[in-house]
Amino acid sequence: MTGRALWLFSMNIAVTAIATYCLVRWDDWIPIPDIPNHRSSHNRPKPRTGGIAILIGILAGFALWRVAHGNWSGLGDAAWILSGGVAFFLLGLLDDLHHLPEWIRLLIEASVSLIIAACGPRLLTLNLPGLSPWAMPVILSVLVTAFWYTGFINLFNFMDGTDGLAAGEAALVGFLMAIVGGGAWPLIVSASALGFLFFNHQPSRIFMGDSGSYLLGFLLAVLSVIGCRTASAHVVFQVFLLFQATFIIDTTVTLARRICFREDWFKAHRSHYYQKLSDLGWSHARIAWSNLGITACLGASGIAYIHLPPVGQIILLTAWSTAFGAGILLIHHYEAS
Repeated sequence: MTGRALWLFSMNIAVTAIATYCLVRWDDWIPIPDIPNHRSSHNRPKPRTGGIAILIGILAGFALWRVAHGNWSGLGDAAWILSGGVAFFLLGLLDDLHHLPEWIRLLIEASVSLIIAACGPRLLTLNLPGLSPWAMPVILSVLVTAFWYTGFINLFNFMDGTDGLAAGEAALVGFLMAIVGGGAWPLIVSASALGFLFFNHQPSRIFMGDSGSYLLGFLLAVLSVIGCRTASAHVVFQVFLLFQATFIIDTTVTLARRICFREDWFKAHRSHYYQKLSDLGWSHARIAWSNLGITACLGASGIAYIHLPPVGQIILLTAWSTAFGAGILLIHHYEAS
């Protein structure tokens, strides 16, 4: 990171932190409290307006980078990143205020995702270890990308349940994306999440709410797609999946388990693995730091994946699948005992 990039990164953190402080200090300005219930991991009301501060950080970061580089001509991908981010932020804010029915929320998410996938950034090829890249037909490309956007936004929202977990994940994954793909946007996301994290780590003083989790979820999803196109030819989608594997595995396995047991899988619940760890006595800080440690190892693995031959890539993916499987079984063992 150059000196100018570090200065912009620091300024971006400061703007988001100041915005978050104002929302904490004068929480009656925008009264959207998070009232504890049987699923909550906190026991007293706290403001859930952090998404507003994160959006301010994203917009300020974009403006800072543009001014610093003196380039205001043509937005390109930035137009879709900004418009999609604001759209999902507003949907999340509406849900924070009025608790939309699940099917309405999902319908809006899928519709916006389809529009962005059809007209903006989308996955073009399927790359598997040892096989030639397969260019997907346009319709399949749009559907797969829209499914990824919608799925990851909800996935990230589901994982925002303990202090510092989702914000820390966004901060680190954004930084990892910047390492392999370059560009300002991953650093803007990382800095905005870090600025918010100052007030969201345990004991938290504010939550990001659905507005913040939808915003960050979409930004990480769309930057994963864009990164496949703008980075080197060796950076494939699996690299970005590896970076975010803790959230993807937790949500996917939890969802599959609830469907198999014929539970009302789309309703809010408290059966994610990070929630099980909390019930087993782990503090929010321990959960967040453990996730960061695993994600850092996944980041190193993702960077190594780029340079490995196909056999090495398969071994790496198999090793991580085995490790996650063992971790899940271990949690179930301790839960049962």
